[in-house]
Amino acid sequence: MKIYYTSQRNEKLFTSEKKLKKKFGKDCAEIIMRRIVLFSALDNMNDLYEALAKPRLHFHPLTANYQGKYAVRVNAKLRIILEPYPEESDETVDDLKTIHAMILLEIEDYHEN
Repeated sequence: MKIYYTSQRNEKLFTSEKKLKKKFGKDCAEIIMRRIVLFSALDNMNDLYEALAKPRLHFHPLTANYQGKYAVRVNAKLRIILEPYPEESDETVDDLKTIHAMILLEIEDYHEN
């Protein structure tokens, strides 16, 4: 899948193991990097769902303030928050098989909000 970022700052964070380690620690940084490699290797959001919907990884849609977004577990607290990115203007996110790109929004503990 094609990966987009919300800003150059986020792109630098998500693509730099050094920056991830500084912000989240070595263990979390390694998990985040593995997840991003997996994201880019898959064809569409449905493949991501099938690969990560296991209880340990918790790929799941979000609700309330995060409606339309998805989360992937990093550890007990942290989640990678992402959003499907329809590359064609007529695509919708109703069918995850049609989504071949995503926007990596942030890494956070949204349970605190």
